[in-house]
Amino acid sequence: MLNHLAQIARSRGQRLGLVAAILVGPASAQVLPVQSLGNPFGTNYQLFAEDMSADGAVIVGRTNGGWGWRWTESTGCVNLTSVNLESAAFGVSGDGTVIVGATGNSPYQTRQAVRWVGGVRSVIPFPGTDSYAVATSFDGTVIIGNARVGGYNGPRSAYRWDAVGGALALAPNTPNTFAIDISDDGSVIAGVTYPTSGPHRGFRWTQATGMQDLGDLHGGGVTVTAISGDGLVIVGFESTNTSFKPFRWSVGAGMQSLGVTLRGEALCTDETGTYIGVDGVNPLSYRWSAQETVDLRVLPGDLRSHITAMSADGRVMAGYSESNQFRNQAVRWIDNVAEVICLQAPTSSCAPTASVSGQFALGGGLPCEFRLEDGPQGSAGIFFYGIGSEQSLASPFGTVCAPGPFRRIVPVTQHLAGACGTTFSFNLNAYARSQVDPSLVIGRELIGQFWYRDASAPGGAVMSAAVRGLLGP
Repeated sequence: MLNHLAQIARSRGQRLGLVAAILVGPASAQVLPVQSLGNPFGTNYQLFAEDMSADGAVIVGRTNGGWGWRWTESTGCVNLTSVNLESAAFGVSGDGTVIVGATGNSPYQTRQAVRWVGGVRSVIPFPGTDSYAVATSFDGTVIIGNARVGGYNGPRSAYRWDAVGGALALAPNTPNTFAIDISDDGSVIAGVTYPTSGPHRGFRWTQATGMQDLGDLHGGGVTVTAISGDGLVIVGFESTNTSFKPFRWSVGAGMQSLGVTLRGEALCTDETGTYIGVDGVNPLSYRWSAQETVDLRVLPGDLRSHITAMSADGRVMAGYSESNQFRNQAVRWIDNVAEVICLQAPTSSCAPTASVSGQFALGGGLPCEFRLEDGPQGSAGIFFYGIGSEQSLASPFGTVCAPGPFRRIVPVTQHLAGACGTTFSFNLNAYARSQVDPSLVIGRELIGQFWYRDASAPGGAVMSAAVRGLLGP
């Protein structure tokens, strides 16, 4: 029924980017932890994640039983429709408020493109029959999808819809054209067209230019899977006689291979194209960048991981973990490697250095320690943090990068010999596991800093660099 749409929409929930030539990321030295999204539908059903909001907090998808669902950390997976109506969710707006997909009763021909806003479902009036929506702009006002023209056995046509202009055919004279993804502002669309002869082709569409062919690298069929939020980069894969080869296409640079030896399907990207999610031929999918490739772990006992969606900053990903019993489970990966940000210019006789080690995780027993060394002798300080996005606020003591409201904790303090012999340290993992702060849950971002007294500083105190980490499972 609705599930065969995975052939075209399996890569929904992506936003991507890249350049041209060959881009080779180093071999993986890191594996990101995995979190199951749960399964309220029962063990006979498999769950597939298809898309996520820009912040990674909302994930949507489908089951093999014909049910679309929406997931958040607080609600878990929630069915979008009644059990008497088949559904599939393929896309969600960047702000997480609008979900798009399809519903239909048996027989299969009755499928219709729909959107859900606040849990309320409405039909998207694409022309033709057997329609479905695959993606939406950041605010959910522009929706793309596909429908058959000329009856149930007719060719497919791609459409762009908004409430003002209605449905617009992207290529009314080009049959068997599929819209796949859309830029944040709704002005640029990426897709695939199947000519009557020769391999299928990827395209980029704007209202001013119409369809532009993306070209190819090896003469094979080009499948587009995602577009960057600014509409300047498109990713996907090229089919050859021997394998699938991931590519990145960008305005000005054209099409590039991600690497001569890399195989698989590039399926999603972050907002700037720094990271690309690739479903490889090896057991683990991976996140690619020019600096490294990072493997995505499977659930215990499973065989393969499959990535389908990525947050705007590339640090949260979704997909599914595959078992040998056909019990695929929707999952989320979180890049929980903590990092130092918000470096401060020295303002006193001491020049402390900040560092952090480990992964920020709720489970396990390993530490994730944020340290500030070489502070002024005899100094006292606090560690303060907030949950949310980094800010930049000037203060008499330096730049405040942690978002409010703040929580304050006394750090571990050591005083060694020398004028700059004080060290402050704070174990983020031990604090998270203590559950003192109920707002600190998996997937939330912590940003924290040390504030400490320094008589030689202009304000009598100093703000340290900050630590940033997404809490992983």
